[in-house]
Amino acid sequence: MKMQFGQVSCSVTAAEKMHFSSDVPCELEMDTIRYAACRFLTKSRKLQQKYVRESYQHRIASKRKDKKPRYETCMVPAAAMELPGSWAVMRVKITAEGVTIQSLKLSDTFPGTVRFSGKEDRSDGKQKSNRPGITCWRDGRFILA
Repeated sequence: MKMQFGQVSCSVTAAEKMHFSSDVPCELEMDTIRYAACRFLTKSRKLQQKYVRESYQHRIASKRKDKKPRYETCMVPAAAMELPGSWAVMRVKITAEGVTIQSLKLSDTFPGTVRFSGKEDRSDGKQKSNRPGITCWRDGRFILA
């Protein structure tokens, strides 16, 4: 799928080996879940603007070898993706080619602290500098980190 904002566009894909977990009963096939997540990103105006801009910045800076992909976590109501459960937590990878969905988790409870392997808080209460940004849905709008 393609996302476009202004004159700039990028692709949205789900990783071939996308990690999926669910705390709620989910009888959907993996292809359906991948499609729902990709479609949600292409229809969400704020996320579309943010991810297209970041992908474009990666393309401009692609001549530098030290430009690493950026990982971000996004929490949204599962109903917005037309998936079962109350909340969906997506981890996306933003590169010059576009946005790739790495993992998706469905949950019935609000995921207060989202942690993916290797990205935990330090003992002094501060976050590590390589921790992905968290985009959260609150009161019908996105809070961008």
